[in-house]
Amino acid sequence: MIQFSSRMDVILDDELDDDHIETLLQSILAMDNVLSAEFIHPDQALQELTEVLGVAENDSSILMSLAGDQNPLRRSIRLGLVDARLAEETAAAIRQMQGVFRANPIWEPMQ
Repeated sequence: MIQFSSRMDVILDDELDDDHIETLLQSILAMDNVLSAEFIHPDQALQELTEVLGVAENDSSILMSLAGDQNPLRRSIRLGLVDARLAEETAAAIRQMQGVFRANPIWEPMQ
């Protein structure tokens, strides 16, 4: 039987200020099923997308031209979860928090 580890990406509303993001981050970290939480800036997300797509550094000009004010990606929080079986329940609770645009579990086979 394949076992899965789980992480979750929590996409934030665009209008949140830094103080609200910090409060939200601390509230999420206090949840029983949350092991870790990392704030992801849109420029970091764009860089990671470039790497995941396998775009060579010299070919990344189109993607990297989206950095800064042109970046369509949102600020987010990347979570590590304690128990993958509780991922949907955890996501449902996070979706109810003010300032959350979307919360999606991401399933990855354990190696």
